[in-house]
Amino acid sequence: MTDGIPTDDWQIGLTEFKKRKTSFTVACAAGSSADTGILKQITDNVVSLDTADSQSIGKFFQWVTASIGVSSTKVEDSGKEVTGLNELPPPPAELNIVV
Repeated sequence: MTDGIPTDDWQIGLTEFKKRKTSFTVACAAGSSADTGILKQITDNVVSLDTADSQSIGKFFQWVTASIGVSSTKVEDSGKEVTGLNELPPPPAELNIVV
């Protein structure tokens, strides 16, 4: 979760991140002025919270928790990982999918 405006040399970290096998990655842009351009370089799966208040952040984490459960069950049942946001529970109204 970030405002999408790094203050360090983030590309070195991105190179290392992409070398490793990670699970399904979702980036979250927090706040209406967050820059999603850099987040889209990290993952195609970007969501945003226009209002980064405690209620919307709480709903985001509830969705993340439900999504982890779905992902774990899919791997357990079929041996396959989640490959897209469409395989996760529907996001709360506070969360926007960035295309």
